[in-house]
Amino acid sequence: MAIDRKIATLALAAATALAFAGCGAAPEPAGSASFSATVAATATNTTKAPTEEAVPTAAPASIAPSASTASTAPPTPPAPAPDADPEHASLRWEQVPPPPPAERFAKWPATGTRTIRTYPVPGENGRSIVVYAKEGDTESLYAAISMDGDVFGLGRIAGYLYDKKENVTVEKATGLFGGNGETVKLTGSTGASATIALYVGIRNGVPEPLLAIEEGLVREVDLDFDGKPEIAATGGLPMSTRLYRWNGRHAETCDLNAALGAESVAISPELAIEATDGSEDSVRLYWFSPERVSRFAEYTMEEYTSDTFVSIPYEKQELNDIKDAARDIGLAEPYAAAKGIATDYGLRISIEDKDVLSISYPHFFIRQSKRDLRPESGATRVRKIVLKDGPAYWIETAGTADWYLRRGDTYLSVGTAKPFGPEQLLFAVASLIPLHDIQSR
Repeated sequence: MAIDRKIATLALAAATALAFAGCGAAPEPAGSASFSATVAATATNTTKAPTEEAVPTAAPASIAPSASTASTAPPTPPAPAPDADPEHASLRWEQVPPPPPAERFAKWPATGTRTIRTYPVPGENGRSIVVYAKEGDTESLYAAISMDGDVFGLGRIAGYLYDKKENVTVEKATGLFGGNGETVKLTGSTGASATIALYVGIRNGVPEPLLAIEEGLVREVDLDFDGKPEIAATGGLPMSTRLYRWNGRHAETCDLNAALGAESVAISPELAIEATDGSEDSVRLYWFSPERVSRFAEYTMEEYTSDTFVSIPYEKQELNDIKDAARDIGLAEPYAAAKGIATDYGLRISIEDKDVLSISYPHFFIRQSKRDLRPESGATRVRKIVLKDGPAYWIETAGTADWYLRRGDTYLSVGTAKPFGPEQLLFAVASLIPLHDIQSR
């Protein structure tokens, strides 16, 4: 069809363009040692030494909106950063002023305070977060940490009217602030979709506020797939998104809207960055790396939000056929992709080599089995990333180039016979979910 021909033409360069954000090696998640060990063994047995690439050097070609739905009106997004280009955007990190230091109270309850609620700090016996109000202050609620017989004030944590238990959460935050010991994250509501997020480090028994964010909804996400999360704050309409990271002794932030020249920026469930221009007729998708983002696809808004273009529609019979094929090879937990490249409906389901379930979509395929599907030898390039459910490997041989991963007892590979590169395929890989979680149309 016309759409497929256009996509294939525009993506031709992507067959050799192997850049996408954040491909560095990362620590193995628990329970996956044997899978990684086999990757190492595969590399050892190659006829040519493979390389594991940390930072790619080429830019992927984008998938353009189809001519049938693209708007003829020119977009009018905010002006991009001066060094931005159509495929990449540099990220400009700025230092974040530190929050006020913790204040040790001479006694507790302090004069003029009223305790609202106490929350235990997970995994820390005897430590707790106290949410309290100040006499005469009808705007805000405040937080303190009680530890080792002392109470330290931490500052504002919620709006005054948000005094219910569910309006404040306390959790541990790991891997965010280098050597700052244990870190506790406090989140409090200030509006229907607005929060305060306060990260507090505890070193040598002393609390130290490290970062306070008062914009939108704040979450930790591993955008560059290196096994270490970034902090993302998204809020407002149109949506604005800022990223935060720890740089040695202080926090830094970058404004994705400004970097991309986009009116609205959000993060997809697959951890791609979604950028929409002011006319709202297109959605650009990027992968993140610490110093820049790289575009790997672009769709019209209609295509991206449709249930039958990027999102993959499954017929009930197709889901039943996948279940039956999985049962025939003894595969307890089959997977399928929630998102594809474009118009990826109309499946072919088959069994290969008696023990491999193959699902062929128009633009890519998924193979899965109870046995490891990676090539036994001949790998010329191995690249590792860490997705939220475990590691994935891009492995190239003289004749193939596919993503390989393991979920529980299911081994999977995702590849294509069409001219798409790993960046486009990664979007489908990141959308993989157990078959029982997919609803038929």
